[in-house]
Amino acid sequence: MLQPAPAGADLFAALGVPRRFAQDAAELERRFRERARAFHPDRFARAPARERRIALERSARLNEAHRTLVPPRRRAGYLLQLMAAGDEPPPYDTRVPRDRPPPYGAAGDKPPPYDTRVSGDRPPPNGAGEARAAGQTVTDPALLEEQLAIRERIEAARAAGDAAELARLAAGLSSRLAAIDHRLGELLAGDAPSVEARRTASRLLDEARLLERALELAQGGAELR
Repeated sequence: MLQPAPAGADLFAALGVPRRFAQDAAELERRFRERARAFHPDRFARAPARERRIALERSARLNEAHRTLVPPRRRAGYLLQLMAAGDEPPPYDTRVPRDRPPPYGAAGDKPPPYDTRVSGDRPPPNGAGEARAAGQTVTDPALLEEQLAIRERIEAARAAGDAAELARLAAGLSSRLAAIDHRLGELLAGDAPSVEARRTASRLLDEARLLERALELAQGGAELR
């Protein structure tokens, strides 16, 4: 008989993987497919109503886990939220608006650091997600000043129809985002990253949010010919 998920189980448990940042992408996909087959509602079409309901719930939870844990930045944000649950609130709110899929890349019983519900026609390339809740913005003056400067360069290139410059800008932004991904892996290595490491990781997620907004703008403009 199909049983509900254990009370309080997080999304790592939903996929059956350890609660940590470092994950094997192929193993995440394997665990997802394995459990997706096991809990697929079609398998319980003739089961009692209770089991049909549980199958729907567990399938939905599994999809949520896949959306949250496969993209590394969503995974990082979700892990930060779990780590913060047992102590003081994290220094940066790591939740994401729910109205659209974030252009960059993250739920338990509490609000996830990255909203795991994705709308739109395709997932974000890196899964970083927005770094803050709806209505909140990054407040670091240096980051905001840099974002403004980058956006001005992008807008100037778009106005001039300079696809080559837009491509160069996009490549630079992508390189910086790759460096952030690498640094997140270092900061969140192991089972118990320090508070300082978590603060730094949260700041990096803020930076990633702004960089990927700029990257989305640059890539859109890079289609100009």
